Amino acid sequence: MRLYTLLVEHPIVLSPGKILAVAKERHVQALILRSFPSGENDCVYRLLTETEGKISVIAKGVKRSKRRFSALPEPFDVGQAEIRTGRGDLSLFNGFVPTTTLLPLRESLDRFTVACILCESFDALVHEDMAEHHSDLYHAAVDGLRTLGDMHCGSEELFMSAAHTLRRLMRLTGYLEERRDQQRLQPKEEWNWSVSKIEEILERKLKSRSCFTA
Repeated sequence: MRLYTLLVEHPIVLSPGKILAVAKERHVQALILRSFPSGENDCVYRLLTETEGKISVIAKGVKRSKRRFSALPEPFDVGQAEIRTGRGDLSLFNGFVPTTTLLPLRESLDRFTVACILCESFDALVHEDMAEHHSDLYHAAVDGLRTLGDMHCGSEELFMSAAHTLRRLMRLTGYLEERRDQQRLQPKEEWNWSVSKIEEILERKLKSRSCFTA
């Protein structure tokens, strides 16, 4: 016997023992970690969200339509993401309203590259199935990028803040339990130690690091 139900004013047939995946739309606060093309007009985005952790989404037709996106969302952008869960492997990225666009990060090569390293590190260490620390990870990344985007932040403060962000990332993901018992390093040394520790965890070099010589 078939069970008939009414959902969103459309009749849907449910067979016994079969679960229906219903598409639903939601808005989440998100940081864009990275993006890459998919086909001619689509883009896949990696988002670090405040409530759901890291998720991968696809923006259909984003390169040829400005109806949903007045401009292409870019890494380092922070805002409200409109996500729709459907039948495919990736959720649909249907809209983005930026609340923070850190333009200074794109105006300085040093700041830009450090920001790229931070985003690459968060993307690499934070897994999509992680069940804990969603809000803490999100705010660690956003706070770190905001400090980098502050043009009043000097070179030493920049490196120290970025190193602190990477240490927070490693602690929250379980790779760094305690502060190492060593003499305090200079800001650049602290930054280089933190980046090297990330690469040791990943067992590979960070791609973004090749652009930067500290």
